[in-house]
Amino acid sequence: MLNTGSRPRIFHGWYIVACGFLSQGMRVGLGAQTFGFFFKPMIDELGWSRSVMTGALLARDLVRAGASPAFGYAVDRYGPRFLMVGSAVVLGISLMLLSQTREIWHFVLFYGVIGTFGIPGLSYSVISPTIAKWFIRYRGRATGIATAGLNLGAVALTPLILFLIREFGWRTAWFCLGFVPWIVVVPPSLLWLRRQPEDMGLLPDGATPSDTQEADEKREPGSERPEPIEEVSWTVGQALRAPAFWLLVAFEVLSGMSIGALIIHRIPYATDLGFSDVQAGISFGIYGICAFVAKLAWGFLADRYSIWRLAIIALICSAVSIFTGVGSASVWQFYATFGVMYGLTGGSLVVIGPLLWAAHFGRAHQGTIRGVMSPFYLIASIGGPMFAALVFDFLGSYDAAWRVFAGYFLVSAVLVWLAGRLKDRGAPES
Repeated sequence: MLNTGSRPRIFHGWYIVACGFLSQGMRVGLGAQTFGFFFKPMIDELGWSRSVMTGALLARDLVRAGASPAFGYAVDRYGPRFLMVGSAVVLGISLMLLSQTREIWHFVLFYGVIGTFGIPGLSYSVISPTIAKWFIRYRGRATGIATAGLNLGAVALTPLILFLIREFGWRTAWFCLGFVPWIVVVPPSLLWLRRQPEDMGLLPDGATPSDTQEADEKREPGSERPEPIEEVSWTVGQALRAPAFWLLVAFEVLSGMSIGALIIHRIPYATDLGFSDVQAGISFGIYGICAFVAKLAWGFLADRYSIWRLAIIALICSAVSIFTGVGSASVWQFYATFGVMYGLTGGSLVVIGPLLWAAHFGRAHQGTIRGVMSPFYLIASIGGPMFAALVFDFLGSYDAAWRVFAGYFLVSAVLVWLAGRLKDRGAPES
């Protein structure tokens, strides 16, 4: 039953955003972006090649690809609370087990299989559809704030990870980090997470049914009534028959390959160029700060301007940043391109992508629709890093791979443009 009284001082949706902020921070701060700091220490001790290490690292995404449709349906049906709590608990266990890695199959089991079930509840496929259910008018800023946790978590945990590795070694570092998601994610998720505003007698954006009545009473005679927010609601079947769905899937695949490769290989690339571990860490921090600002800024822009145009701009600028950063001759060029430029543009894509899906297909079946799309994205996020690793093993450099990925960003911009042109094809009634 909807609440017909006054709205609470703080709309509960913002608590949902806070949970998303923390979960995203843990997923990335303890995931692929900071894994680059463990990359070389583990290879040096265990004697693996970069291709073998990358392949084992990406086993997690392969398992997630098969499980993601079920998680998407569970978000729509049961809500995010126990998915997020369960994932945080399992993630902590998998990190502790990583400290005992001796063989490649240990790493695949601890990181790729057990760790897989520590990720979905903290991922976009859970928090983005949940936020889409709680917000319509303020969806852009809410998504921007939640996903900003990605970069703050990585920046905040980077000094801790570097300290633990340097002082105690990579094994002790993994074990200590296992406690972090239990402390940061579990308590607020149990306390605040709910499936949708209607379950608490609320409406999206904090409105209540009485708001409409009060507005009508205060409206001057003869004045126009404010237009309600129109929202379509696509079913999974309708979405699968829409051309725009497959264009957006192609956009997710190509951009996902590029983003995945940059996440895993950016830090090793910096050291390959002759920069120190500290300088690589600084570049990562610069990127994190810029991407944090970008997520907030682009999220607010998305509430005012066309998300389709914003996506095209972000993709084109991401391509330019990578093209100009390949083979950086100085650390300052690397900071400017892979740090500042890519942070301010590519750092926005994790905001823009979910907003494109929510704007196009509505909120009712968002989790299930994103769950159907996720396997394509996750498989692409495996292919991109693996391609970069193979290029390095054969050519001794990542440069050719970066140029290919920059081209993928440009093609993705064209795909989004086409999807925007065809977004009304087959649409259900509002």
